[in-house]
Amino acid sequence: MEVLGGIGYCEESELPRLYREMPVNSIWEGSGNIMCLDVMRVLSKQPAAMELLAAGVRR
Repeated sequence: MEVLGGIGYCEESELPRLYREMPVNSIWEGSGNIMCLDVMRVLSKQPAAMELLAAGVRR
């Protein structure tokens, strides 16, 4: 939020919420490597999930 200055205090977008929740997500979900392994495991078991992931990334 410091990088964005006053924009970080405005709640007009999801960005401030994401910055606030980022430390909590890493505690709850584990490290980035663990999250990546979870995503890869789901994609290997359910190939249709790749379409959902791609749609989410495009947004």
